[in-house]
Amino acid sequence: MGIIAGLVYRMKLNDIAVNFVKGCEFLAYAAIIVGFARGVMVVMEDGTILDTIIYYLVQPLYHLPKFFAAGLMVPIQTLINFFIPSGSGQAMVTIPIMAPVSDLLGIPRQVAVLAYQYGDGFSNMFVPTLGATMAAIGIGRIPYTKWIAYVWKLLLLQVIVGTISCMIAALIGLGPF
Repeated sequence: MGIIAGLVYRMKLNDIAVNFVKGCEFLAYAAIIVGFARGVMVVMEDGTILDTIIYYLVQPLYHLPKFFAAGLMVPIQTLINFFIPSGSGQAMVTIPIMAPVSDLLGIPRQVAVLAYQYGDGFSNMFVPTLGATMAAIGIGRIPYTKWIAYVWKLLLLQVIVGTISCMIAALIGLGPF
């Protein structure tokens, strides 16, 4: 499709190739992130530490009401997004942990996935490790510190709303679908 689009716009073959390689830069970054995330999962599974992590994550939550534990998943996913800004990479690392945690706590898996989506989506405008955010504020010539001062209230509001909605989802027993 890229070659056809380039020919339609009457680009030289060399220019098509150069632009194609530039476009692949973004794909290479995403592939590396997903590869590292998969590597983390392989180490956790083959090292038999995944069950230990799940066990210790669940222990303090057993004594909490289900809806409150469900609400805690949103800020946790938001924090994880700071370190793993790739949505697919974050899903690969956290869903194999959060799904069994939700099962053990009696929270529908759909609520865990909802918390993942909120945590990944809300904080993307905030995390300095996400290339798209940094590129956007760079194009606008906005210093990151000024950007944080501008968006932190919106992020906090979104996390609060996401937390409340996950609590409601757990209360109503969202899913399974």
